[in-house]
Order: sequence, then structure tokens, then C-alpha cells
Amino acid sequence: SLLPPSMEDHDASSRPSGSGDVIDGNTVTDELRAARLMGNTQKEEESLRFLRTISAPRQVGELAYSKIGNEFDIEFIKERTATVILFSSLCHAIKTGQRVHRFRNLANCNFVELLDSCEPSTPVGLTGITDHTVLRVLRWVYKQNNLPVLKEFEMFLAHQPGMSLFNEYQLLHMANRFDFPHLRIGILSKLQTVEDMDAFRRNENYALQLSVVDKELFELRADVIKRFIEEGKCLHHLFFYDFHNGCSGRSSCENRYVELSEEEKDEMVEIEDDLYQSGFNSEITGIDF
Repeated sequence: SLLPPSMEDHDASSRPSGSGDVIDGNTVTDELRAARLMGNTQKEEESLRFLRTISAPRQVGELAYSKIGNEFDIEFIKERTATVILFSSLCHAIKTGQRVHRFRNLANCNFVELLDSCEPSTPVGLTGITDHTVLRVLRWVYKQNNLPVLKEFEMFLAHQPGMSLFNEYQLLHMANRFDFPHLRIGILSKLQTVEDMDAFRRNENYALQLSVVDKELFELRADVIKRFIEEGKCLHHLFFYDFHNGCSGRSSCENRYVELSEEEKDEMVEIEDDLYQSGFNSEITGIDF
């Protein structure tokens, strides 16, 4: 199957309902319904906080999770449902041999400018998919800090569907820009020798499809690995160290999808705008999938 594991359907509608004050996959629907009926804003926020966690769709069940979004008109759930449908459509198109525009094959394309030129757009209410759609939606959910959708994006990009649409330089840029540690470490951990890193630099995509920040992070990693080789030190842990976040890859992955405060969200968006934008002067012709 082309679908990443996180997109497989798990319907929990037949699970028994829970009781009490604990909010989990079995109780959240009843707790949220009661909170809305009684005007209990604290309990409603607790329910929404649970639903925003990346584990909620699996705990509740994919179908039930989507139904909650529709019943209670919860935008971040609707965004996730629409994104999963988008990915499913792309996977089906790839699997059945339909013409799918692949960014990986664009010649002489400045990918950073291309990404900047894609106006952020919500996935809700999509009536068609064009070559810009994935990038527009990605920019939208990042600015919204919709963690469940961002997790789905990382899984999509890190598995075969995403890898068939984007080359490793484009994927590395997105991994740095939107902080996808699993994707980032998966790409960089394969570069383990000086020769590997030199070959990576020599590819024309290194200059065209990476930002200044991407290259600085790459060179920092390369310099440390080269020094460790010269000093005869053990390298294994370095291959899985996340220089982007300054911690182990495992720690980076574990902490990526933790809910941020409003102040942290604003800071994250400001950093994205300041560091990674390279202009809004690049366009490509729209091609329907």
C-alpha cells in the first residue's frame, strides 16, 4: 500500500463508551457534547486539547474523529480530514498511473522561491488538486500549527508517495523549514562519509533547491563529522543527531508534536518568515492531477 501507516483507517465507533471525568478516545465525544450543552467552557477546552494531540485520531478512530469534527464544527479536525483525503487522492493517482505533477523533476527550479510563491490555503473545501495544492496546504497548516495535520504531512513526505513527488533536496528544505525531524534525520543519516557529503554538494539541486539556512545546517553537520573522522572518534550517534534542534534525533521527534503556547506559536511563525523566505517572484504553470 502507498498509504503511510498513520493514514490507515481505524474505526472506533463500536468501542464501548467510558464514564467519569477522564477524557480519552472512548469518552471525548460524550464529554464534549455535555460540555457544549451545559456551557462548561473548561471541560470543552479540555476535550479540544485532547483532540488536538497527534494520538487522538488513533485513540478515537479515524471515522469517529472525522464525525466529531463535523458534529461540533471543529476546524482543525476538518482540516485534518480534508488533508487525509488529499493524500489518499494523490496516492490513488500515483498507484493507478495517472499523470501526477512531480516537483522532483522540475529543471532549473528554485524550490525555495517556488514554495514562497504558493499562497497558503486551507484544505477544507478543496474542489480540485493542482501542482500547487500540497505546498499551499503545508504552508497553511504550519501557520495554524495544526499538529495532527503536520504529523500527517511528515508521514506522507517520508514515505513513498511524498518521495515520488519531491527529490531529497526539496524534502530536506521542507524538513528544515517546517521542522519535520523524522524526515530530516532520515535524509541526512544516509550521508555518513566525506565522500557522501561532497557528492550531495556537487548536485545542482544543492544550489537551486536549498536555502541559506539549509546549507548552513548541512555544513555544520559536515564539519563536525569530518572532525570526528580525523580524530578517530565514534560517529554512530552523530548520524542521528539533529543539528537543526540541537538534540538527539529521538528527542527531536518526541518533542516536535507537543502543543505550543500562543507566544511560542507566534515566535515559530516569525522565525519561518524571517529565515526561510526568499521572495515571491517565482511561478510555475498550473497542471491538474
